Amino acid sequence: MLDDIAMNWPASISSCIRSPNDPASRARCYLVVGTIWFTILFLASRAVLTWRRRKVQFSHGCAIPKALPVESNALFGIGKLQKSASHIKRGSYLELSEQRFKDAQCLTYRSTALGQTIIDTCDPKNIQAVLALNFRDWSLGEDRRRAFSPLLGNGIFAADGAEWHSSRVALRPSFTGDHLTKVKNFEKHFQKLLEVINHSPESLDLSELFFGFTLDLATEVFFGKSYDSLETEKSPERGERRSSIFAQAFNKCQRVMADNLVMGRLGPLVAGSEGRKQFQHDCDVVLSFVEDAVNDAMQDLQANQGETDRFVFLHDLLAKGHDPTDVKYELVNILVAGRDTTASLLSDLWFMLARRADIYTNLRGEVVEKLGSDKMVPSLQDLNDMPYLHACVNEALRLFPPVPVNSRTAIRDTILPTGGGESGQDPIFVAEGTRVGYNVWAMHRSEEVWGEDAADFKPERWIDDKGCKRQTGWEFLPFNGGPRICLGQKLALTEARFVTCRLVQHFAQVRAEAENTPVQTPRASRRQSENMSGTDTGKLDSSGQDAPACTWGWKESLTLTCTSADGTWVSLMR
Repeated sequence: MLDDIAMNWPASISSCIRSPNDPASRARCYLVVGTIWFTILFLASRAVLTWRRRKVQFSHGCAIPKALPVESNALFGIGKLQKSASHIKRGSYLELSEQRFKDAQCLTYRSTALGQTIIDTCDPKNIQAVLALNFRDWSLGEDRRRAFSPLLGNGIFAADGAEWHSSRVALRPSFTGDHLTKVKNFEKHFQKLLEVINHSPESLDLSELFFGFTLDLATEVFFGKSYDSLETEKSPERGERRSSIFAQAFNKCQRVMADNLVMGRLGPLVAGSEGRKQFQHDCDVVLSFVEDAVNDAMQDLQANQGETDRFVFLHDLLAKGHDPTDVKYELVNILVAGRDTTASLLSDLWFMLARRADIYTNLRGEVVEKLGSDKMVPSLQDLNDMPYLHACVNEALRLFPPVPVNSRTAIRDTILPTGGGESGQDPIFVAEGTRVGYNVWAMHRSEEVWGEDAADFKPERWIDDKGCKRQTGWEFLPFNGGPRICLGQKLALTEARFVTCRLVQHFAQVRAEAENTPVQTPRASRRQSENMSGTDTGKLDSSGQDAPACTWGWKESLTLTCTSADGTWVSLMR
């Protein structure tokens, strides 16, 4: 019927005029007139919107950013997604994402994915605009909510708008003060870590132990009861322990969520029905563990009439009357940060320390001078008074940011301050619904931002001429920025500095075990390529050092955070 009306609408109107009392003629007439008016209004509104947008673009001097070369344009950008998926499987997606900026020869470029225009940037000014200056113009976007919600629900990392603000208000008080960074808690779990190291073979994977350490500390601080996963390392029934089941399911969930975030709507299709079922099963395992912790905490609070002799994050939220289901999802969100961010930082820092004997010697010199014997447990003030320790941690965060890529979606028309035009200096108009990816990995390694030695692991860049800690702006963003800055960054930094300090106190040398770490040929920085001042082999030399390079044989494992796929295999010597 609609096809007939569309082809013969003049006749339909004429018929209505000739036979005004015929119900069928009147219906056709109303439908035709309504369709015409709807079309006119739609075209008029689009014309007005286009005019307004052009007026805004003209008034701000906006220009279109450069386009990413051919890979993103074939078949509505499916080629770009295929290439991304291929590099994710090979553990080289971050290298690809960095190379794309070099191919586009700019810090901000546009591309296409599934027919949708996407803007990617590693420019500090644009990232500041998205995360802080124009914060209200942006949301996480539907792709992220779709990817995260099966495990994270409406928790703080997956929520937007009023829901996010409610989560932030609920969680912030629990992160204030020093109750989360008590040295006594750190030392108790460090001694368990040290015991595992002492009973391990000469060559061991520190990365695995760091993830166990941070899980144990996080579950004690946040849940009130540690999962004691480091005890698993000494147990012959290792694979049967609940902590192992939880950790394995948690890791698999995050890997799928990261893939879905990169692949967007194609993620579930790529996974297939069996993959989707396994993902849901793993989410159920994690959530059931956390739900048990919430139920236990509610029973403890009832038994103790809400009074406890120590601060427990979970107890604090329940005591304030928050809904147990909401608390469950918030705990999962916080656990991602409390375990993975710090474990990734420690793993990558020690990956580098094991390859730079000169830096390890300098770090140990500072620690021994400050604390002396390994019996001396550092205080929070001691940790703050060691600038080289601070510098080593920051340099690991710079080269290996735990959350290397992220994105936002414009919820209204807005402006990016730079990146448009051939010069890359003009503002960019961003239409409502456009996704903007911001690449912390590429920004932290940009020679435009950090100089020609940006690819080098160089803690000295964090200490000024007076020996003081260097201050940075938006060019250094390991914990996000603006209103959504990580609530737990103080805990993560303190934990990483404490564990590193204590290990350095106990072990005089650390050596990378190259046979356990497959080494890729690293990419030289531009300065190294031009000057040919060193041999860039990616292999250890006789001193245990590697040639300065960007990757150092490091291969990514990208989940919601990022760390070395091959672990951190080392030998520790007293």
